[in-house]
Amino acid sequence: MCAGIDFNGQRIRWADHHPILPVLMRDGSVEWCQWGRHGVAWTTSTPSGGLLPLEDIRARKWARFHPKPVKILARAFLLLDSEDKEHWINIADGFVIQGAAISSPQMTGHKVEAIPKLYIITIPATDDIAKIHSRMPRLIQT
Repeated sequence: MCAGIDFNGQRIRWADHHPILPVLMRDGSVEWCQWGRHGVAWTTSTPSGGLLPLEDIRARKWARFHPKPVKILARAFLLLDSEDKEHWINIADGFVIQGAAISSPQMTGHKVEAIPKLYIITIPATDDIAKIHSRMPRLIQT
């Protein structure tokens, strides 16, 4: 599974306490958003975990959450093999990780705001990466 990313030398892991990911905005700026939803929470307004298989999105299994496509900036992504050994895979220049933003209503002060959570879109691993793990993040051009 994709267990982390490297953004400008900063390694962000799914196992971190409240991990956040950098999203490329249309104006070229970067916004930071929470990576998925850890564990079981009182709400089911967003999926658990931090990964969404592309096949499931195409099959509309996540349609009720209204996922919005986003571009996650990273220089590399982390895969863990069957023995939990770390493998950092470099991302070629001009590519980003495809993600999905799903908003969930949450209380902020005295009002409810839609706070997005990010999910990394995964695909079956390419031949060279399949030796490490069966899935990998979907990479798209910026």
